Amino acid sequence: MEEVAKNEGSTEEDDIDVELRLSRFEYLMERRLLLLNSVLLRQNPHNVHEWHKRINLYDDKPTEIINTYTEAVQTVQPKLAVGKLHTLWVEYVKVEDLAAVWCEWAEMELRQQQLEAALKLMQRATACPSGRWRITTRRQCSRASTDP
Repeated sequence: MEEVAKNEGSTEEDDIDVELRLSRFEYLMERRLLLLNSVLLRQNPHNVHEWHKRINLYDDKPTEIINTYTEAVQTVQPKLAVGKLHTLWVEYVKVEDLAAVWCEWAEMELRQQQLEAALKLMQRATACPSGRWRITTRRQCSRASTDP
């Protein structure tokens, strides 16, 4: 880009082209771990360890984590699984069951016309875990809690 700026024959179009290429490169570099993981999962979709890695890549996107668990348990065939398949199912059940419990509890509060209690409950359910739970889940939700 500096060379383009120094070049007397460069135009604004050249500057825009360089900016566009740099932007594409930065976007690719941000996604490189996810893209590499996608390639490895295409090579062996039954690799449990790679599915866990993919889930850890989505540490700040709860919706993507749930979608990835769902895709993983539907894709991995028990006879072809590489790694401990039960760990994938256990983590999937933890996420799904925990979400279901919180939602049922909030719905119960709503049925009882306790709107403020239901709101506080859902705020608590979607808050970042603290203490040892943060270490256990290995999920950073600081960005997720600030997103609208």
